[in-house]
Order: sequence, then C-alpha cells, then structure tokens
Amino acid sequence: MKAMFEPGEVKKVSEEEVTYEILPEGNYAVTVDSIEEKRSEKSGNLYWAFKYRTDDEVFIFDNLVFTEKTLNRVKKLFHLLGLDVTAEFNYEPSDLLGRGMMASILIEEYTDRNGNNKKKNTLGGGAVTRTIESA
Repeated sequence: MKAMFEPGEVKKVSEEEVTYEILPEGNYAVTVDSIEEKRSEKSGNLYWAFKYRTDDEVFIFDNLVFTEKTLNRVKKLFHLLGLDVTAEFNYEPSDLLGRGMMASILIEEYTDRNGNNKKKNTLGGGAVTRTIESA
C-alpha cells in the first residue's frame, strides 16, 4: 500500500514541538535500536549516532566518536555489548543492532538553538554495567 498525501497536508514540525519522555536517573536495560554513521562537520571525525531503546519503549540517543582519544570508550562499549575487543577489531553498525546492556541513564540540561533550556537523557560516562544477551 502506498502512502498518499497532499503537499499542503504536511506540516513542518519545529524543535519546540518535538518532545521526548525523560526517564528518572538510574540503571536501565537498553537495546541498540539503530545506528547512523556520520561525520562531524567541525572536526571531520567519524562517529556513530546511537538510538537505544529501553524496555518501556523510551529512546536514548548517544554519539560514539572514533578517535585515538576515544578508543577506550569505544572498546568498553563494544565489550559491554558482547563484542570481542581483545584483539584488533573492525565492526560495522549492523554488528551492534539488537545487542543490549544495562546502562546508567543521566539527565543532562542543555540550551537549544533558540536559547530554550531543555533536558534530555544521556548515557553516563563509563556508566554501563553489564551485557544483556542479544535478542
């Protein structure tokens, strides 16, 4: 079945209209829902934009940058998602999809482009605690 719509029916949604459920800080089981490979416009560094899903269908977003300085974080995350990082490795985003772990979720305050103060959930630095069996 094709999705049909009239161009006048589509409304552009502003950043102010988009809301996400904010979880209380704590430990949650999360599963890698999607990963988008991107490149930073400022530094040119490769990074993966993760979307994690909790058991309650709440989404947490996090970026994993690939540089010499972030290698320990990359290895820790991959290990906690059940991947072997004891030797040289070369994983693709698809290798991580559906994998789960326990993560410490924090609340971070930030200011959006329009100067509005907002809150979002983030993964705590070094806060993942254990691997959960892949789905």
